[in-house]
Amino acid sequence: FWLDILITIWRVFGGFVLASIVAVPIGIAMGAWKPVEAFLEPFVSFARYLPASAFIPLLILWADLDRDDQDDLEHRADEDHQKLLEFANAGPQ
Repeated sequence: FWLDILITIWRVFGGFVLASIVAVPIGIAMGAWKPVEAFLEPFVSFARYLPASAFIPLLILWADLDRDDQDDLEHRADEDHQKLLEFANAGPQ
């Protein structure tokens, strides 16, 4: 259980670091040079006004998750939920 949590934290932290490595130079370039801003602004403005829940179908399309993958994710989420309930019920009564 704790290993799963550590792996998740590592993935989130790693994704944040990788995104920062890519996004910060792009943001600086957009702020420094108008042609770069003019080129990248349509892509940035597209995502700016989307609600967070709208990214889920986009992620599914982008990651090319088929139905079996979605079922696996749902099954794993159910298992994790069950582990959490067992952990909560294992405390002092």
